[in-house]
Amino acid sequence: MPVEFLTDEQAEAYGKFAEEPTRPELERFFYVGCAVWAAGRQRRGPRAPAA
Repeated sequence: MPVEFLTDEQAEAYGKFAEEPTRPELERFFYVGCAVWAAGRQRRGPRAPAA
């Protein structure tokens, strides 16, 4: 990705957290609700039989 328009400081910080995220922030970001689980099950199809 071209970064010529960024300052050196901005380019160095690109893709990094400004500060350590808190646990509640991470939980909110990575929350997977029922609708997402259902969509995943639909796309995945039937489960393979246990070996």
